[in-house]
Amino acid sequence: MTRALPSLIRRRLVGEIIRHAVPLGQLNCLPSEATRSADLGLGLAYYALARILRPKHIVVIGSYRGFSVVCFALALRDNGLGRVHLIDASRVDAFWSDAQRAKQHFSRFGVASLVSIYNMPSARCAQTVSPFRDNNPFIDILLLDADHSKKGVTTDVAYFGALVREGGFLCFHDSCAGGVGKTPFQVAEYLATLDVELYESITLEIAKGLTLVRKLPAVEMALDIQRRRREVVSTLADLAGCTDLPTKIRFELRRLKRSMEGLLAAVKQKERLFAARHRYLSNSAAACRKQITDLKKELRLLRSTGVAIEGTAASRRRRNTE
Repeated sequence: MTRALPSLIRRRLVGEIIRHAVPLGQLNCLPSEATRSADLGLGLAYYALARILRPKHIVVIGSYRGFSVVCFALALRDNGLGRVHLIDASRVDAFWSDAQRAKQHFSRFGVASLVSIYNMPSARCAQTVSPFRDNNPFIDILLLDADHSKKGVTTDVAYFGALVREGGFLCFHDSCAGGVGKTPFQVAEYLATLDVELYESITLEIAKGLTLVRKLPAVEMALDIQRRRREVVSTLADLAGCTDLPTKIRFELRRLKRSMEGLLAAVKQKERLFAARHRYLSNSAAACRKQITDLKKELRLLRSTGVAIEGTAASRRRRNTE
């Protein structure tokens, strides 16, 4: 694919990544088998995403031994630009609290110069460290892999989601997992609250899951439609909750509310498809306009060249006549 991809999948490097960056639940096979087959599991998805998008800034919140960070950083190294910011409070163990050891750890993979490490809680980092506290969107890819409770994910998105550029990606690891680790696995519960007008997503149901969420442009139309839908549902809920209405009317209002919510959900999906087609057509139209402009420039150049050639030929004919 490129000069660097073979180096990524070379068994020796893959073995180093699996043994020392510890991908935990991201593989579909045993580490020994993964090393033999050069299978990095979701690590290949991280690498490919960064290679395709060519991001300048990737932020990873939470990483046991830097597996995702290493895969992202290798892609940035091959791109020739970009930086990975790792935020980890060392709540699993104290691995990231030793700055020198952390630097040596990433040096093993040749990416130490591309990684910045912030050994602190994500909330404190967002409030105290520039550029996170500057409230200026600069993140191209954000990977959340720290507190997997709904509250934890909601908090991290509240602090860092606004810093993701329009068109950028929020990636949620362990999105198909259930149960309890250091915190409850409730990523799926959070993802169910996303507004489809502002985000589009796909989930890779591999191992514990990885959900890629693209942040769509927050156009005023989408925000206005969203507000009006909430008003309709809220009004129906208020009416259904009125105690001074006859029981039959309250029952019918509750049924109307459920029906309206189902209808709005179906409409959202249709609008999402239309929005995607509209973006595709807009991009195609823009590409066509650019191509027409380029062709016009070439035509003008050809005409000017033709005039110059014709003038030279006429001049030669005059000299020959004389």
